[in-house]
Amino acid sequence: MKRRMKLGGVMLLAMLSLAAFAVAGASASQPEFEGAPATFKASQVGSGELTTFATITCSAGSSTGEVNTATTVKGVKIIYTGCKEPLFGTPCTSSGAASGEIRTNALSGKTAYLTAGSSEAGIVLKPESGTSFAAFSCSISGAHNVTGEVVCHATPVNTLSATGELNCTKSGSTQTPTSYLNPSGCAAVTGVTLKDGSSTAAVAAKNAVTFSKSLKLNSSKCV
Repeated sequence: MKRRMKLGGVMLLAMLSLAAFAVAGASASQPEFEGAPATFKASQVGSGELTTFATITCSAGSSTGEVNTATTVKGVKIIYTGCKEPLFGTPCTSSGAASGEIRTNALSGKTAYLTAGSSEAGIVLKPESGTSFAAFSCSISGAHNVTGEVVCHATPVNTLSATGELNCTKSGSTQTPTSYLNPSGCAAVTGVTLKDGSSTAAVAAKNAVTFSKSLKLNSSKCV
């Protein structure tokens, strides 16, 4: 009788553990890179735009970083070149960089679902430390310190590939999208934005990404 009670207790504990594991698994939901870790490099496709008080155009751009876990990236550094102010075409430059070169600070990020019920995936990027996304000065408009975070669309999903795209978009001076889904409970995290002082800022750039090995961004929907 005692042996049966002991066995029953063990089975009950096992069932409770499995139930707890299931609940924990259900409470976290975000796209996952199968095959991580891997490093990556990217090059900008066409020109890019950085909007602060006015739209600064950058003729080229490149970035490097690491997919360090299935759901996170780190050490992301972006360099924009040929960056000019409108009208007069005067350069915008980060401290210590070549003329017309804007460099972001080191960024980290995480994968996220962007829309309820959709497999659309994104990467949320923000400074690894502090709040400054990128700092630079322009010949006419002076010093700028862009702060905050940005969500960029990641493709392809559910396909094993050594290449992909990361597309950052904006509408006017507002970054789009301005929200993503929290992996815990899938509630919308809103107010995602970049700022230049008290003004909104935004970046638009399409990037062709090459990974050090083939990865698969598994994406279904937030649950």
